[in-house]
Amino acid sequence: MRPWSASAKRVAAALSTADGLLLTISNALVRDLYFQDTRRQASPEQRVILTKFTLLAVALSAAFVAALKPSEILPMVSASFSLAASAFVPVMVLGIFWRGTTRQGAVAGMLGGLAITVYYMLSHVPAMQALPRWLLADGLWFGIQPISAGVFGVPCGLLVTLVVSWITRPAPPLPRIRSEM
Repeated sequence: MRPWSASAKRVAAALSTADGLLLTISNALVRDLYFQDTRRQASPEQRVILTKFTLLAVALSAAFVAALKPSEILPMVSASFSLAASAFVPVMVLGIFWRGTTRQGAVAGMLGGLAITVYYMLSHVPAMQALPRWLLADGLWFGIQPISAGVFGVPCGLLVTLVVSWITRPAPPLPRIRSEM
């Protein structure tokens, strides 16, 4: 294998991932923010144009933020996947495979998983070491690095979603009693 071949594959994978994320973000912003009001009507062509301008604005914003502080991309990508997994995986899995999932359980599970992941990540940031020691995680848990904190957030999110959904499930309907006279 030629050395440039592996690099080209990596660049292609990164670009396709970035492309998919940009399209998703711009479509979600246009649909959820601009067309949230049901009175707004637009033709498909107008929606496409608005989405393209939103995509351009998101891409330029991302490039600006990336240029502010150059750093290694791999830890940032790993941390972002941990954050996304801890917030969304438990709710998606239980929402698809368990009919007992409630809206309150889903929201609580997302917040619980995300909170554990963010806590573990921030506990190992050098700037946070100024906080009282009892507020921070005590070293590495099971030898897991902070960028892989989703390992703790996903099970926490699953547990919180299950418990809160079980507590907030609607009461079963009472049987109808027929009175014949």
